[in-house]
Amino acid sequence: MTTHVLTVQEDASYHDVVNILLQKKITGIPVVDSQGRLCGIISEKDLFHSLFPSPEEFYGDMAFYKNYENIEHDASKISDMCAGDIMTKEVITVSPQHHVLVACSLIAVHHVRRLPVVDEEKLVGIVTTNNLYRNYLSKFFGGE
Repeated sequence: MTTHVLTVQEDASYHDVVNILLQKKITGIPVVDSQGRLCGIISEKDLFHSLFPSPEEFYGDMAFYKNYENIEHDASKISDMCAGDIMTKEVITVSPQHHVLVACSLIAVHHVRRLPVVDEEKLVGIVTTNNLYRNYLSKFFGGE
């Protein structure tokens, strides 16, 4: 688990979220309120999906969305979006008391790359697939 977790608040701009991910070379970031309670999480996938229409919108007007100029115009609206608009609100979490294999199984079952660690509603850390590979799985299944 990483205990020094970068976070953003719900009013952080799309631009700010992207810059943090790029500058810190991370692929996702938890969204917290002013008391440090987890509100959601944003992954690169969430940012990517915010640029494009939902399947319902796409199939409702395929000709519109097959024109890249229309998509480009719609994508320009992201500058008005904030973290609260983009984040995944239903976040899979673990507590500090959970065994590392619980985190492994949740990551595998839910196809996520990070699990916020929450204790009494407060974000206290994050477990990523990278943490698990480096610190747990490699000890038991690595070649060294």
